[in-house]
Amino acid sequence: MGRSDAALVRRVRAGDAAAYADLVARYRDRLGRYALHMLGNREDAEEALQDAFVRAYRSLARCDDPERFGAWLYGILVNRCRTTGARAARRARRFVSDPTALETTPLPGPAEQTEWDDIVRWALAR
Repeated sequence: MGRSDAALVRRVRAGDAAAYADLVARYRDRLGRYALHMLGNREDAEEALQDAFVRAYRSLARCDDPERFGAWLYGILVNRCRTTGARAARRARRFVSDPTALETTPLPGPAEQTEWDDIVRWALAR
């Protein structure tokens, strides 16, 4: 069996950055699944997970109880998921500020589609 979380935390605090890689390997899959469950898509989950690991590394001195490193790390991840989820929601609102617009806006007809095709071809040819 490998070293305990507390032993690895102590090693990281003593300057052994490689010990942090062991902690990341230990928690990456579990936390990744949790982030995916919270956020619903892989890209946002990976962003939140990476942010959580970076923040945990930078603030490891504030981990009061190294025996509870996992719980502390989960707390950081939950906060990162909330932030990432809120950011994603704001991006989505920017794209569709009026949800009824999608219901009431007619699709372009053949003439308009041809015009758009011509514009795209012209832009790509430049």
